[in-house]
Amino acid sequence: MFLQLTHSKSGKEFTFVVKPKKNNYKFMIKFGKVRETLFRNLQGDYHLNLIIADDAVTNKVFWNFGQLFVTFGVEDESEKSVKKT
Repeated sequence: MFLQLTHSKSGKEFTFVVKPKKNNYKFMIKFGKVRETLFRNLQGDYHLNLIIADDAVTNKVFWNFGQLFVTFGVEDESEKSVKKT
């Protein structure tokens, strides 16, 4: 099973493997850790697609189940400068 996020404007796709955990599937993206490396700070609307397939499946299931708006916070300039006393 895969989760695919597609950026609406650029069409850039990000696909993640979703693994089973006990009796269900769980998936978490920690955007704070991957915003620069993976997403390259690409903010905006993303289409969410669930893809059910593997090597043995000839007809994969492709389910568009929603949209997600992603915005990355901008550091406040006042927080960057630290006064030393």
